[in-house]
Amino acid sequence: MMYNDYLAPKESDFYFKIVIEGAEIALYSNESPTGVEWEPRQISDYIPQTQDN
Repeated sequence: MMYNDYLAPKESDFYFKIVIEGAEIALYSNESPTGVEWEPRQISDYIPQTQDN
């Protein structure tokens, strides 16, 4: 039963901010559920990278 709950589709809200300074691009996400608290992030925090063998 718990396995099915784990695999069930879930809806999540993510809030992102991108800051571009010259050639540098920085990704931030809002980590606070009741306010604004921007934390630096990497794309790989949300999208796993595949490794080709």
